[in-house]
Amino acid sequence: MQQLLDSIKSSDLVIFDLDGTIVYMNVDWSKVKKELSDHFYNSYGIKESFNPMLTAIEKMIDKFGIDTRFEIYNILKKHELNAIENSTFNEYIVTLIRNMPLEKKLAIFSTNLHETIESILEKVGLLVRFEYIVGLEDVRYTKPNPEGINNILDHFKVNNSKALFIADKFIDFEVGKSCNIKTYDVKNL
Repeated sequence: MQQLLDSIKSSDLVIFDLDGTIVYMNVDWSKVKKELSDHFYNSYGIKESFNPMLTAIEKMIDKFGIDTRFEIYNILKKHELNAIENSTFNEYIVTLIRNMPLEKKLAIFSTNLHETIESILEKVGLLVRFEYIVGLEDVRYTKPNPEGINNILDHFKVNNSKALFIADKFIDFEVGKSCNIKTYDVKNL
């Protein structure tokens, strides 16, 4: 825990993942994958398991064009927004964010939709603390592609050596490694 606090103190920018880090969303991802699979079979005659989901989403967008993402996002949006009410928060991380100095630059990089991210942060009273948010629809290629982190670093004009990424999944650590930024595993708290 002290290691995390020291890392935050020495960083100009702290980037957070959302689901599994700040909040534990209660999304039934198997149901989402099934609905996506059914949609693409019924609309395009394509059998796709959407496992892994993010890779399959990118594959469908590449195959059927950029407008396909809106069909995908509408399905995701329904499930994510419905899950907000039953989501629980990581109280340690929420308290940590609330107690950070106001001049500390904060951002979110998540594979959740932008609207979901804002809704969750609003629910817990943290939206005003985050100057920049990168959600699924804000990038062409999502995690583990470094595009989202690089967008955040460019926005704040912060060198990767002065940034910290707080996250919970292997895919997040891959992003941190590819961007050469320190990444802290929230499960170590």
